[in-house]
Amino acid sequence: MKKLRMIGFASCFVAVAACGNSEEVTEEEEQETVEEVEEEEEEEEPVEEEEDDDDSATEPTAVSPTDHDDTIEFQHVNWILGSPDYYAEAGVWLYTEDDYPDDYENTFDFDEEDVLVYQIGDEEYLGHSFRAQHIIIEDEDTVRIEVEHNDEPDEDAEESDLNMPRQFLRVDQEVLRDKGFIIETTDGDVLSLE
Repeated sequence: MKKLRMIGFASCFVAVAACGNSEEVTEEEEQETVEEVEEEEEEEEPVEEEEDDDDSATEPTAVSPTDHDDTIEFQHVNWILGSPDYYAEAGVWLYTEDDYPDDYENTFDFDEEDVLVYQIGDEEYLGHSFRAQHIIIEDEDTVRIEVEHNDEPDEDAEESDLNMPRQFLRVDQEVLRDKGFIIETTDGDVLSLE
C-alpha cells in the first residue's frame, strides 16, 4: 500500500513538473524523486492496525505499559449486548483455557489470552465504576491493578438496581497465573476485594 501511494505521489510530482517545464524529465530524475519519497516515508512512524475480533464484546481498548517498570499490557473489554451477570461477592477471577464459564467460550479466545475480572467490595462505591490504568508486577507473587474512578451512580437509580464496580480485562496467557491481586486507586487508596 505504501509503495502504491509512493508511486502515485511520484507520478503526480513528475506530471506537475512536466507541465511547468517544457524540458522532459529523465528516468534518472524520476528515480531520484521516488527515492526521496521513500526516504520521507521511512522517517514517518508506523501506524498499527487494529484487529477485528468476532466477540459479543466491543472492540477492546488497548492499554500499554507506561510510567512503571514492571507493567503488563492489557485490553479493556466493553460489552455490546450487555455484560454478564454480576457476581454475588467481590473478588478477582482469572479465566484461562482450562477454567472459564461456558458462556464465555465464544466471546474470548482462550487459546491466545486469559481474562481477568475484578469486582470491588467497598459498599461506599455501590453504583460507581472504576477503569484499570495499569497492571503492575509488585513481586513474583503479587500484582497491583491501578484503577481510576470513572463514573458515579445515577442520582435517580434505585439502590437495588446498582451494582458493585467491576471490570473485565484481556491479558496475555499465563502472565497473571498464580498471582495475588491488590486493587488500588490512582490516588493510592486500596480497595476491598472481600
